[in-house]
Amino acid sequence: MRKPLWSLLMIIATLLCTAGMLAWRPADNAVEAHLVTVERADVHQVLAIEGRVGYAQQQYIFSTSSGIVTQVCVEKGQRVASGQALIRLEGPAQAQLASVLAADALPTSAITELLPASQSVIRAKDNCTVREVLVEEDAPVVAGTPVAAVSSNQQEIISYVSVTDSEKLNHGMWGWISSGGSPLGTAFVAAIGECQADALTGMPCVQITFRPEAHIDLPAGAAVDLDVFLYGSDGVPSLPREAITERDTVWWVNDGRCTEIPAGIIMADEIRAWVDLPEGMMVAVGEFSEGMRIREAAE
Repeated sequence: MRKPLWSLLMIIATLLCTAGMLAWRPADNAVEAHLVTVERADVHQVLAIEGRVGYAQQQYIFSTSSGIVTQVCVEKGQRVASGQALIRLEGPAQAQLASVLAADALPTSAITELLPASQSVIRAKDNCTVREVLVEEDAPVVAGTPVAAVSSNQQEIISYVSVTDSEKLNHGMWGWISSGGSPLGTAFVAAIGECQADALTGMPCVQITFRPEAHIDLPAGAAVDLDVFLYGSDGVPSLPREAITERDTVWWVNDGRCTEIPAGIIMADEIRAWVDLPEGMMVAVGEFSEGMRIREAAE
């Protein structure tokens, strides 16, 4: 009787040991993975384009008389008010008489009284920005020649986009401006041009004019990046873009095992995807096999 009882006890012990090993084996074989949950976040669809800073209504200011430049009152890039002096001129007759009288060593006050009033001042007609000064002090100027190039103070950003991208844009759409990764404010679409051939590639393109909503502290011609807002929503169920597979699916982790299910993508950008999944669902980032055991990787 003892031998059968002992054998029975040995069999029970073996079964218990085997069951324990089976219970621990799945955990030992579980694959570590980075886990994320479906959370509410802002998702925006944007069109990324490049542009260059410019100024509207660029024009030249011409001298209305001939003479010698006695003073350049402004410099390149300076913003000036309407009526502000740009260039001061002295008539050629006045300059010649002054040199003759000065040779006789007359007092300055006496020379001033004898000189005819032929000094003229070229002024800004409107508020503007000086783009270029075209004359130098002591240089002669002939009436009708340009002395400065100016533009309005209103900045604009000029971009050239493909015809396909231009069809996504409408007047009034706005976007974020940046340069070198640094934000510079926002701008809106002010004008959409006609289709034309690119000067370098010959490919068809469309000129888009953006108007910054605040002055950008960059010189004319500076390159900037624009992310134009197309559509989107705030506070929607979403996942990091990296959690979405190339098949537009996710690996749902439930009770330690993963299952591949459709992500239900409604919209996505480079960072996040708006998904039709319940908030709080746990998803593994990466590629796995159906039913594979998953455990969260240690930080």
